[in-house]
Amino acid sequence: IKVNLDRTLLLVLKEVQFVPDQEDIPPSVKSLLEQVDTNTLKLTAARLDTIASHYNKLRSKIRPHEEQLFTAKIAQIEALLKQGKNSLTWKSLETDDFIEEATSLILEDCFKKLQAVQAAQAQIEAKVEHWHEYLCQSLFTSDEPCFIED
Repeated sequence: IKVNLDRTLLLVLKEVQFVPDQEDIPPSVKSLLEQVDTNTLKLTAARLDTIASHYNKLRSKIRPHEEQLFTAKIAQIEALLKQGKNSLTWKSLETDDFIEEATSLILEDCFKKLQAVQAAQAQIEAKVEHWHEYLCQSLFTSDEPCFIED
């Protein structure tokens, strides 16, 4: 997913404030400047970018065998994102609530849990690899014959 805000717009809104002759600014741009708090817009865009980035990382890093662990959470995230996409605009009063809920669900809940699951799996794999190496060394360097008893 990606945030639907052109970064050039943010730059233009910021730069136009420093135009020496404000009379050269078209009325439509002046009207937009009066309606938009560029700092709030920039902060909102940055927060949404963070959410989008973590969601995309989550979707790209989750392995097929891990998806079952996160099925319910991913469905919850998908529903929230769909709701945001269908009902929120840059002027919506609920945008901050959406950002808080998405941050909590994606970053603080699902993404951190996926990292913990993957870290635990990496530790298990490292231990198994160590055991495997030890057993192979022990079995193949010993002078005693190797056999399986019933």
